[in-house]
Amino acid sequence: MGINALSAALAGVAADILDDDRSVVELGSQELDLTEDWLRVFAGARSNQEHSDALRRLGAEAASIGEKAPEYYAALGFKRYSSIDINGQLNSLPFDLNSCIEDRYQFTDRFELVTNNGTTEHLFNQQVVFDNIHRMTSQRGLMLHAVPFLNYVNHCFFNYSPTFFYNLATANNYSLLALGIGVMEGDAIIAASDDVRPLVERDMPQADLVSFRQLLSRPRFKSGLAYYRKRYFGKEKNHKLTLDERLERLEFGRALTNLMDIRRDLIVFALLRKESDAPFQTPFQDVYRDDIAEPEAAKAYAIQSR
Repeated sequence: MGINALSAALAGVAADILDDDRSVVELGSQELDLTEDWLRVFAGARSNQEHSDALRRLGAEAASIGEKAPEYYAALGFKRYSSIDINGQLNSLPFDLNSCIEDRYQFTDRFELVTNNGTTEHLFNQQVVFDNIHRMTSQRGLMLHAVPFLNYVNHCFFNYSPTFFYNLATANNYSLLALGIGVMEGDAIIAASDDVRPLVERDMPQADLVSFRQLLSRPRFKSGLAYYRKRYFGKEKNHKLTLDERLERLEFGRALTNLMDIRRDLIVFALLRKESDAPFQTPFQDVYRDDIAEPEAAKAYAIQSR
């Protein structure tokens, strides 16, 4: 998927949450897909003049920008950059992320930011790759995911939903800082925690802010995408929506429709903070937790509820 306007803006949000001693590892040998105009506007919104100047210089090299992901992160204040890709391209570490990289390659480095810009959907062993991400993230570090949500037919093994990242966060005590749906051009529907909202408003001016509840509601499909666009808002299970909730869903539905008018291939993204060094836990989808019949499993998954 590469580093497009959406994932680049999210990286800018992440950079300002972290302390000055920043390091990043990317899943996949990522190429930059940013224009000079985008970089100039983005640079103008940064609070650090040194970082703004570096972003403008990078924009001036837009014609050859593809292989300059390390320079982009350096312009955001990251001191150390690494990437992992089995193809070994762009100086990436040629590790197989379908396997535990600590055990197989004795790779124990930790990073303040781990990015997954369109990589995990190509890996069959989801349990292991998300465990790898967990292990590589330092305590209080961030994980940035931007992966396929809708369409991307035959592009990959998996598409994801917002509830995937909500339950991933719940199971592992991650703080859910931002969650959204967007397109490569940077337009998005996003929910953010109170402390992150100002950063989103600054770095993602094309985004429509909505509630986490809206993003975690369950859409109904009956007659394809057109029905989905009309009916994304509606009744919750066992809950009759209030007038205010219906109006919020109407606004959200219109925003979702606008995204689909820009691009039919939609991306779901999440910004998570790792709060402890506890081992990775396998998520269980919360809406089915009360249906677990096996006592030991019910006890184990009960602690994941929020």
